[in-house]
Amino acid sequence: MNTLEFISSIIKSIAWPSVILAIIIILRKPLKKLLNNINRITYSNVAIEFSKGLQAARQSLESVKTVFDLNVSGDKSFNKKENEIVEIANISPSASIAMSWSMVEDVINKQLPDVKEAPIADISILKVQGIISSDMEAVLIKLKKLKDCAVNGTVDGKLSYTQSIEYFEIAKTVQGIMGGDSGKEAKIHGN
Repeated sequence: MNTLEFISSIIKSIAWPSVILAIIIILRKPLKKLLNNINRITYSNVAIEFSKGLQAARQSLESVKTVFDLNVSGDKSFNKKENEIVEIANISPSASIAMSWSMVEDVINKQLPDVKEAPIADISILKVQGIISSDMEAVLIKLKKLKDCAVNGTVDGKLSYTQSIEYFEIAKTVQGIMGGDSGKEAKIHGN
């Protein structure tokens, strides 16, 4: 093997890895964005992507705030339960999400003190009675489904602290809109 053959074999063995590396470098921003949205990869089953669900809930909540000209972003001061939720998010994001949902559920139960149904049924009753809008109903249903995914392990234990805090912020905003903090009666509809 002479020098030219040696150099040729080195180039031959490095060619494919260098092409792949070049593609990764060129496409790093789109790949980074794509990888940030993936929470679970499955081969034969359908997986629920928690981040996309959070984004959908946040978008629905924004439309509720826009329709009713609400400027509710959630009070920045936390009560004892809310502080616990934030602390638990570091240890167990799914437990934090379940606790955040319980805040929303408390507000739903305050709106329907005489009705003790499943949460989805309660949400439907609130909509039928005209207490909440269709947009708020969509937010509540999305939050409930996301909570179920987190608690039942459908997201494969890959929930992050950031996701649980985002869920908490959405839940706190819903609580504020529906009158959970101030105890005031809330009529969440346009007319």
